[in-house]
Amino acid sequence: IVGPQLAANLRPAHLENKILLVYVSHPAWLMELRGAMTAEILGRLQARFGKPALQNVRFAVDPDPPAR
Repeated sequence: IVGPQLAANLRPAHLENKILLVYVSHPAWLMELRGAMTAEILGRLQARFGKPALQNVRFAVDPDPPAR
């Protein structure tokens, strides 16, 4: 859904109240994903899983990043 570069730096955290929280590997990704990119990702997710299932996506820095 997001492509290989983003997939390597994002991981889904949880879905609550139709809001998907996605963890990012670095704070710089928060800035990169704001605005149009968030809307594009949300649109792709809604196309895949349906608008009723997912109304928003939010990003946060991963509190427990995987070891690389």
